[in-house]
Amino acid sequence: MERMLKELDARSVPPARRHEEIFRALDGLAPGEGIELVLDHYPKLLLYQLQAERQGRFDWNVLEQSPPRFRVGIVRRESEEPRGVSECLQCDHRRLDELALAAERALASGDRAAAARHFGEFACGLNRHIDIEEFVVFPVFERVSGMPHGPTDVMRDEHRRIRRCIDDATAALGAADDAKFTTSVRAMKAVLVEHNMKEEHILYPATDDGLSSDRERDDLVRQMQAM
Repeated sequence: MERMLKELDARSVPPARRHEEIFRALDGLAPGEGIELVLDHYPKLLLYQLQAERQGRFDWNVLEQSPPRFRVGIVRRESEEPRGVSECLQCDHRRLDELALAAERALASGDRAAAARHFGEFACGLNRHIDIEEFVVFPVFERVSGMPHGPTDVMRDEHRRIRRCIDDATAALGAADDAKFTTSVRAMKAVLVEHNMKEEHILYPATDDGLSSDRERDDLVRQMQAM
C-alpha cells in the first residue's frame, strides 16, 4: 500500500527557524509515519544534522529534484537499531514497486496528473537508487568479495537498460502515448524482477556479510543516504 506522507512546505519558514520547525515535526512522528518536505534547495545539511542528532531514526528518500523545487520523504523507522544494505535497499525496492504500480493504476483510471506525479517520483527514486548502488555499494561489494568486475558489470549493464526504459516511459507519458508507456514499463519490469532478486539474494547480503560490524554497515547506509 502506498505510504501517505504529511506535507511540510518549509519554503515559507524563515531560514533561521527552518531546521527547528522541521525537527519539531519529525519528533512528533510515530513509527511508520513520515513527512513530505518541500524546499527550494536540496537539504543536505539537514540530512547531516539528522544523521548526527537522530542516528538511525529515519529513512530518507528523494521524491523530486526539479530546481527550484525539491521534495524529500522522511519516514520514522520502526526500530533505531543499526541496519545494513539489505534492509535499506530492499525497503526501497518495495517503495519503488508501489510507486510504479500507482502510476499504472492512475493512468488506467484516466488520471494523467496522478500518473505523472507517481511515475516522476518513481523515476527520481530509481535513478537515485541506481546511483547509490553504482557509486557507493558496488565498490564495497567488489572490495569485500574480491570480484572487481563480473557481477557488478552485469548489474551496470542492466541498469543502463532500466534507465532507457524509464526515459522511454517518461517521454511516452509526456506525449500521452499510453501504449508506448505500457510497453516501456513492461520492458523495464522484465529486467527489474530478476535484477532485484539477484541483488536481494546475492549482492546485498554479500556486502553486509563482508563488513566487520554493525557500525560499518550503518556507516555505509549513512553514505547511501547522502548520495
